Amino acid sequence: MGTHVPFPHPLMRRRALLLAVVTLPIRLLAQDRTIDSLVRAHMATHRVPGAQVAIVRAGRITHLGAYGIADLTHAIPVRDETAFSIASATKSFSGVALMQLVETGKLTLDAPVSQFVDTLPAPWRAITIRQLATHTSGLPDMVNPESGALLAPSADSAWAQVQRLPMQSAPGTRWSYNQTNYWLLGRVVERVTQQPFTHVVGRQFTAAGMTSTTYGDIHDIRPNTADTYSFLRFRGDSSWRDTTLQRVVVEFAAPLRMAGGINASARDLARWLIALTRGTLLHAASRDTLWASPRMANGRILGDGDINGYGIGWPTFNDRDHPSVAGLGGGRAAFFLYPKDDCAVVVLTNLQGSRPEVLAQAIAARVLAR
Repeated sequence: MGTHVPFPHPLMRRRALLLAVVTLPIRLLAQDRTIDSLVRAHMATHRVPGAQVAIVRAGRITHLGAYGIADLTHAIPVRDETAFSIASATKSFSGVALMQLVETGKLTLDAPVSQFVDTLPAPWRAITIRQLATHTSGLPDMVNPESGALLAPSADSAWAQVQRLPMQSAPGTRWSYNQTNYWLLGRVVERVTQQPFTHVVGRQFTAAGMTSTTYGDIHDIRPNTADTYSFLRFRGDSSWRDTTLQRVVVEFAAPLRMAGGINASARDLARWLIALTRGTLLHAASRDTLWASPRMANGRILGDGDINGYGIGWPTFNDRDHPSVAGLGGGRAAFFLYPKDDCAVVVLTNLQGSRPEVLAQAIAARVLAR
């Protein structure tokens, strides 16, 4: 029987988000062997069954690696086309979809959510699209902050329950990672487009040439998708422990798939990052907005003077020499994009708690010139 964790434990999320950006040395590697050695050492240290790595430089994939085992039961190796669950890194795609709607004039980031979603609790109605997308809404979370499971057995009952909870904070006063935000954003997208939000977001897959990418979880048929594993267990007392390896039953309720639910290969994510930075998906001004942290109610920019902030679905890291934006998901998927350096690193694993963000930054440290 597998462990059941639809969203990562909040301590794991926060650890990844608050991780300091490493100082990046001068030089571009002769690559493959050195990168491969770095990846294999990380996999050995963290007991990772399978992984993929992609490096993008100047709009080209310069390294693509597949390592280890995708499915331990059947001893299926990881291949270039193997897809991995990217969990909450899905929010980066959702952010792009929101900005595409802004570009076409169908959506305004500072519009209140009540303009698009009816019958909301009174304190929710003035919350803006930007506040939802940047986790500054102050809404209660419909996902249990300890276990990562929905507050109630079904998505509909969890939605009914969360609307009865008090606000966590006044809108725009505090950053708090929250799945309710992206449930609402999914409803906004569907209201604006009159289409399922997965279709709207999924158009990016076609535009970027992502041939292995799908939406889905354990209940869906997902060809060439790696199993997900974990040594971590939630014990019910706000703690996790390291124990034997088990399969993770990855579930993302359909209305929450703006928050998590994409499965992709590192090659596909690299193609998507190229399409994004080369203007296929968004204009340059829209990308700037996508990666801009919001101005809070006190007048300060979120993350100003700190190591990080949060844009429209993207954690941002404010290193002076090598600023980056990222997608982080499930303690097993990470991609870092360095716009100033025209570089990106993608690391996907099938082990929850494998610290892919650490490996991605270590690879960037070997690749980037200061």
